Amino acid sequence: MASYPSGSGKPKAKYPFKKRASLQASTAAPEARGGLGAPPLQSARSLPGPAPCLKHFPLDLRTSMDGKCKEIAEELFTRSLAESELRSAPYEFPEESPIEQLEERRQRLERQISQDVK
Repeated sequence: MASYPSGSGKPKAKYPFKKRASLQASTAAPEARGGLGAPPLQSARSLPGPAPCLKHFPLDLRTSMDGKCKEIAEELFTRSLAESELRSAPYEFPEESPIEQLEERRQRLERQISQDVK
C-alpha cells in the first residue's frame, strides 16, 4: 500500500516518517539541559518552609474538612444504596415453583389454541 507504482511520479522515500524534533533534542544534547554536572531540579514539595497557601489562610483544614467529608460520605452511601436497590429487586418467596408455573401456562395456551381451532 505504501509503495507507489513507477508511473506515479512520486519518489519513494527511504525513511517516510520524520522523527520528532523534541525527541531528537532530548537524546542528542544532554548539555543543553543543564550539562552533565548540574544538580537535579527540586520539586516544589521538597522546598523548606510552610506552603504558600497556608500563609494567607491560617485556618485548620482538618476541622473545616471534617464536615464536608462526612457529607460527601453520606451522599455516596445513600447513592450506592439506592443504586443497589434498583439493580436487585427484593427477594420474594414464590408460591409455586417456576416449573409448575410454566406447565400451567403451557396448559392454558394449549386450551386457548384448541378453542381457537374449533
